[in-house]
Parts: sequence; structure tokens; C-alpha cells
Amino acid sequence: MAEPHSYLEDPTALQPAAALRAELAQVRAQAETERQRLELELKQARSALPSPRDPVTVTQNVAGQQEIQALRNTLREKDRVIEQLTTQCRDLEDQLEDNFQQLDALRLRVQQRELDQAQARRRSKQQSHARQIARDSSAQPPPGPPAEPPARTASIPTPPRSPAPSDHRSPASPAVIGLLLGTALSIATATGLWWSGHWPERRMLTPPPSASDTPAADDTAISDTRAEAANEPDPITETVPTAEPQARETPPVRGQVRDGNGPQMIALNPGTFHMGNPAGASDSDARPARDVSLGAFLIGAREVSFAEYDRFVSATGARRPNDYGFGRGRQPVIDVTWADAVNYTRWLSRITGKNYRLPTEAEWEYAARSGARSLFWWGSDAPAGRAVCFDCGSRLDRIAPAPTGFSGPNAFGLYDTAGNVYEWVADCYRPSYSGAPADGSAVTEIGCRERVARGGSFKAPAKSMHVFARRGFEPDTRINTIGFRVAGDAI
Repeated sequence: MAEPHSYLEDPTALQPAAALRAELAQVRAQAETERQRLELELKQARSALPSPRDPVTVTQNVAGQQEIQALRNTLREKDRVIEQLTTQCRDLEDQLEDNFQQLDALRLRVQQRELDQAQARRRSKQQSHARQIARDSSAQPPPGPPAEPPARTASIPTPPRSPAPSDHRSPASPAVIGLLLGTALSIATATGLWWSGHWPERRMLTPPPSASDTPAADDTAISDTRAEAANEPDPITETVPTAEPQARETPPVRGQVRDGNGPQMIALNPGTFHMGNPAGASDSDARPARDVSLGAFLIGAREVSFAEYDRFVSATGARRPNDYGFGRGRQPVIDVTWADAVNYTRWLSRITGKNYRLPTEAEWEYAARSGARSLFWWGSDAPAGRAVCFDCGSRLDRIAPAPTGFSGPNAFGLYDTAGNVYEWVADCYRPSYSGAPADGSAVTEIGCRERVARGGSFKAPAKSMHVFARRGFEPDTRINTIGFRVAGDAI
């Protein structure tokens, strides 16, 4: 068996190891050289950087920061100026809108006054004509009987009378008789023309009377003449009746409806109205104004009160809204979101078996206008205590909302549509009426970010409660100035 190989006995076996060690030493030398080179470059790079303690560098940094701060201040100042200009523009637009509305109101007043004056002149002329006819009729004998005897007397020959010295009427008798005859015939002709409807300035209102219907006494003739003069249509505002009577316009209000468990409602018939602000600025959210046709519907006469809403809370365990110290009972419910209002209408529908809901924006404006085309349902005058708002002149202005029914009703019987508290409606808010439906339905949108509230509040200025004014709030808004009223389908 051969003995193990010994590296000590064979020096050639160490040659590969020596070569590896030499190669490793070479690599180490190259690495050290590279390290030294990198350290040199790093030192050069550090020396090229400015020292943070260098006064020049510090001064430049401070100057740069001051310039940046000055630019920021200038930008904030410009933003503030832009905001002021925007506010002033909005105020000017509101003033211009109010001026347009007041101009329209003045124009309507002038037109109405002109119509009233024309009617007054017409009535005065008719009364003067009637009085003249009455005086002529009372001053002269009836036209029929007096005319015939003179004619028969004139046709019968009479013997000549001997002249008498004391009889001064004899020479004038034929002239007097002729004058009376002519006057009687003229009166008869005029009376016949007047009764037949051919007299100037008169229209035929009733069929001409027969001979047997002719009044026998002067006072009866006067009363009949005045009655016909009073009933005569005005040429500006009325038309002459035809043989067939025209159909009467359906009144907008059908009446009041009240379920045993529900609120008092006003039933409104179908109607068409001009919705929006026809004289506002072009970018107003109440434009473009348009005609909207509505079907019959019900709407609450008053805003929903705390007493009514607390019944819903007790029955369902819903959140009890805060009254903010204003009181409950007849006070309009506040601190409710749009969803709270919808849930109340659904609960009310379940317990009554009727279909209650929030009114659409078109239904709300139609009911709030109650036939008016002015700034408010009572006209374009200042509220002067007719509502509760920031500057309405009420003792509750800016303090608290009034109990429901505090302000007088409008022409449709709705209370507090102007001021008091804003009222949620069904529509999703859009900044204009472009593309809005014309059938009175609600504007809907998936993921609606804002809902419409109408009517102004006790903290908002009078212009916020114009019949066309609208605001958008996030649906989950809970504040002390928003409540609601309910609507329903017609029965």
C-alpha cells in the first residue's frame, strides 16, 4: 500500500496556492486604490458644497425665504381682493335682480291703473248717457201715445175760430203742436234705437224687449238703464258674451283635506305656471325660467311641527331632533336631515294608508306662489311683518322661528312659505334649470351631493325667500334653520 503524499517532501504541490495568494494580493491592492480614489472624489464633492455656516449662503437662504413669504402674502391678498370683488358682484346682481322685479311690478301697476282709468271713464260715460236718457224720458211724455192723438187731430178739419183779443196762444198753437209732435217722434225713434242695440256706444247684452215689456213708469226705466249700464262689458278687459256660455276656469284650489292621523293638506287642481326668475342674472340658479304643467296634488298647509315629528320618534325610535331652546309643540321641526324628512313621510304613509312624500321643487314653488308672478306671494313690497326672516320687521327676526301658522296664509291657504325655516324638497340640486323637467317631477341623480331647500329662514335676508329663490345643502345637514312640509298624491 502506498504511503500518503507529503507536501513537505514535494515542493511542487505548493505552487497553485502561491499563485492564488498572489492574485488575492493583487485584488486587494486594486481595491485599496479604488477606495482611495472614491474617498478623494467624496472629499472633492464635499468641498464643492457651500458651507451651511457660510454667511453668503445663509443670507441667500433668508432672502429666498422672505421672497417666498412675500409671494405667499401677495397671493393671499389677491385671493382676498378676488373674494371681495366676487361678493360685490353677487350683491350687484342681487340688486339688479331686485330692480328688475320692482320694474316689472311698477309696470304691472301702471297697466292696472290704466285699465282702471279706462273702466272708470267707460262707466262715467255710460252713467252720463243713462242719466241723459232718464232726463229726456222724464221731461217728455211717453213717445207712443202722445204722437198718435196730434196726428189724428190734425187730420180732422175743424171750423175756424174767431180771434179773441185776450187769447195770445192761438197763433202759436200749430207751431207748438208741430214741435211737440217732432220731439215725440224723435224720442220714440231714439228709444227704439237704444232698446234695439243700434244706439252708438252701446252693445247688445240681452235680447230686445217686446212691446209688452216696455216699462210704463219713468223710475222703472231709469233703474233698468242703470242696471244694463253697470253690466256692460269693458272693451279692454271683457268680451261680448256669445249665444253659448263659455266654460268657467277651474279654480286652482280644490279645498282642504285632513286624515285622522295626518296633517292638514291643501288639495290643488292641475295647473300651469311660469317657474323660475325671468328677470334674474344669466347665471342665476333659478334660470332659465320656463312653463311647468302640474297634475293634481296635495301639499301641507303648514310646516311639520315638533309635536307631529315627535310622534314619529316615539313610534319608530328614530333620533330625537334638538330644538335649540326654541321649544317643541307647534314649533316647526328643525335639526333634521333630508333622509329624516323622507323617513317621516314613509312612516306617515304606513299609518294612514295614503301616499305621503316630500313635494317636488316645482310643486313647492307653484303652491308658494299661489298664482303670483312677483317676488313674494303678496307682491313685490317689503315683507313688513308678513314673515319671519333676518330683516322682515317681525319681533322674531334673527331670534327664533315662529310657531307653524304664525304668518298669514297665501292665496292657496299655505302658511309660512316665506321665511321661518327652509324646507327640504325632493329634488337634487343643480345650479340651473337647464334640462329640468317641465311636468313638475323631481330632479333625480344617482349619488346626489346636494338637495334643494326652499323658502328662506328666520336668519336669512328677505331676498332669500323670494318665491323662486333656492339653495343647495348636503343631504346630511342638521342645522336649526331647515325643516320641511309634506306633500301627497291627489285623492
